[in-house]
Amino acid sequence: MILKMSNEEKRQIVLKGNLYKGLIILSLPIILNNLMQTLYNLVDTFWVSQISKGDVEVTAISSVWPVLMLFIAFGMGIQIAGTSMMSQHIGANEKEKANKMASQIFMCALLIGIFMTILAFILAPLILNLMQIDDKPEIYRLGLSYLRIMFIAITLDFCLLAFTSMRQAYGDTVTPVLYTGSAILLNFILDPIFIIVFDLGVPGVGYATVLAKLIVLPFWLYKAFFDKKSIHLIFNQMKLKFKMIKKIITVMIPASFGGSLNALGFIVLNAFIISYGEWTMAAFGVGNRITSIIMMPAMGIGSALAFYVGQNIGNKNFVRAKESFHASLKLTLLMMFVGMLIILPFPVRNGIVQLFLDENESIQLALTYMLFVGINIPLMGLFQNFNGVFVGAGKSIYTFTMSMTRLWGIRIPTIIIFKNFTDFGSSGIWYAMVLSNVIVCGLGILYYKFGRWEQKIV
Repeated sequence: MILKMSNEEKRQIVLKGNLYKGLIILSLPIILNNLMQTLYNLVDTFWVSQISKGDVEVTAISSVWPVLMLFIAFGMGIQIAGTSMMSQHIGANEKEKANKMASQIFMCALLIGIFMTILAFILAPLILNLMQIDDKPEIYRLGLSYLRIMFIAITLDFCLLAFTSMRQAYGDTVTPVLYTGSAILLNFILDPIFIIVFDLGVPGVGYATVLAKLIVLPFWLYKAFFDKKSIHLIFNQMKLKFKMIKKIITVMIPASFGGSLNALGFIVLNAFIISYGEWTMAAFGVGNRITSIIMMPAMGIGSALAFYVGQNIGNKNFVRAKESFHASLKLTLLMMFVGMLIILPFPVRNGIVQLFLDENESIQLALTYMLFVGINIPLMGLFQNFNGVFVGAGKSIYTFTMSMTRLWGIRIPTIIIFKNFTDFGSSGIWYAMVLSNVIVCGLGILYYKFGRWEQKIV
């Protein structure tokens, strides 16, 4: 049904339709996209595990993943700025202003992406050294080679994120899925060819990913410039304009730095985790990939909530913006409780973990970690909803503060305390994660109640 809807019909669903039905319909493609992305990561891990000796290759990919996210986080900030600003223009029925904004956002994405690609190449060895991965030469060698190949695609990722924000601002959640999904499916095919047939090992993961994105590139670029029925790029509006760039940066910077500092925090977190041994790092990496599947509904509904809130604020319908949050919250918590019940039983966790890990100690640590995450899932869903409402409102400073509090203010200091002053062992990491989610959800409630987020930014 959603494939047949015009953009105006999707806009009317957001502004006037049944909230529960609309959130589910428009979030399903986002959930599907996130699911495919997670499955892509799992497929990478699976194929690498087939050539892994003692889980070294799996550990290499898991330990350097936050470094990649450190740089991609700036692109996520551009997507957040684009979604919130363009959705408010669409809500106010100002399509031409949305097109001009899209052109400026795309240019920001292109220029920042090129800069980040160069910076990432230069800084990668230094960051891995700071993570103390150089103490483990094989993990360092494999991790660095994988990273530098993946960095080639950063500019493509940034531009695709800008394109995604253009489509989602209108409520079009299907089109981005078609392109990112195509790249992921290509990657499914290319992974075993590069990793096993060409015998490239871990670097083969990177080559397969980059090639898949390059193949899809011309198709979504054509859509971005020439699909006049939706928000589209305008060639003569792509020269940078100070006033519009200033607005974009105002929203983008907190989101970008929040994402990058969050990724940096996970680099620091990984350094603590790997200090407990390679088995703990492998367990953490696999456990995260598995539990992220359970989080797909919350992430999808939170993303849909962002343009619900943005369009209704742009339309000056502040009551419906709040009602959207309440409906989203009920749907998310229901799905998260179901996810919690699925992941907690031991036979389910044990069967899944053994697909990816061979060492008994890694398996036991992953099972323990997934138990903690399973109990914690409803709080993680609530956090995604707060992110959605504040992104849609353009209050990226709130999402920045929440992310920094959760990771830098609570989680990392607590891990340090548990590591040095208790005998919890690696379980101290899992305790700290639960505590940080409890506290940050309390902060989200305060921002929602008293933060005056129901104000237009365009």
